[in-house]
Order: sequence, then C-alpha cells, then structure tokens
Amino acid sequence: YKVKHWKQKIGGKSNLHNEANYILVETENFIGTTDTTVTPSVKSYTGFIAPEVDTLNIDADGNATLNYYYIRDSFVIRYHGNGADSGNMNDQSFLYEEEVTISDNLFTREHYRFVNWNTQSDGSGVAYAPGEIKLLTDNLDLYAQWALTSAPVKVEHFKQNIDKTYNTTPDDEVSLLGKIDETITPEV
Repeated sequence: YKVKHWKQKIGGKSNLHNEANYILVETENFIGTTDTTVTPSVKSYTGFIAPEVDTLNIDADGNATLNYYYIRDSFVIRYHGNGADSGNMNDQSFLYEEEVTISDNLFTREHYRFVNWNTQSDGSGVAYAPGEIKLLTDNLDLYAQWALTSAPVKVEHFKQNIDKTYNTTPDDEVSLLGKIDETITPEV
C-alpha cells in the first residue's frame, strides 16, 4: 500500500484535494497483510497543519492508497501606532510562505512624520517600508517609526535692570512651534 503526502500550493484551495491545489511532496510504499486495517502516521512539515490520522484497508491487489493533505498555516501582521495620536489598522492575514505587501501607515502623530515600520518599537529591529513585498513564514508585529517634524519653542524675554543685571525669571514668555532644522526668529 501507499501513503501520499500533499502540501497545499500558494493560492490553492484547502478544501479541494487535487493537483491544481496541492503538490505531492512524498510517497511512502509499505508492505502489509491483505484485508487488514493500518493507521499510517502523518508527517510534520514546517508551516503546514497536519491532517488527522486516518485508517486504510489493505486490498489484495496492492493498490490501496491513503492521501494526506497538509494545509498552509495562517499568520498575521499586527500594526502598532507606537505613540500615534489617532488611526487604526486591522491585522493583515497571510498563509505560510505567501508574498505579502506591507501596508501603508494609517496612524497619525502630531508634530511627527511616519518614517517606516520596524519589528521593534525602539527601531532597533528589522525595518519594513510600506508597499514592500515580503515572503513571510511567521506572525509579525510592526511598529510605526516616527521622526519629529516640529517642536514647541519657548522664548523668554529678560529686561535689563538699572544696575545692568537681569532677573532670574523672565519678564515675558512666548511659546512658538518651530519646524525641525529651520531657524525661527521671534519678535522682540
């Protein structure tokens, strides 16, 4: 008797057990006693879910075949705002070894611009760009990485005393919003 092991193809329908949806990866040939029932073991393939163990009656003609169909495991990409003020992103589902396009950022953060995604919240991991196509084999958490675009600036005005000294506290304060890497000139 034979035991055939089939893996689901990329894009293959898991419920249709045929060569259009599955690829034969291994055939095992066994010798057994006619008119007996055997329970062949399933295999373990990385990224695939093994089927339930099944039984097979061994025919006298030796043509008994048991087919095991392994479906691709499913995973998700989770997108995190990482300090975002607003926005929401749904998890992105994919199957093992399926090409996935990294999503555009839908989060916003005041005074910041989005730079890229990263596998670590502090940016020390692997960077991913929106639109990038990746072949993934496991769950993935991506954290928005931000660059400051503007920052509050406080301008303090001190008036000189008659003795030409200055007070330790300002006589007037003005709060401005400055863009990063630009010079601002406050009013006097």
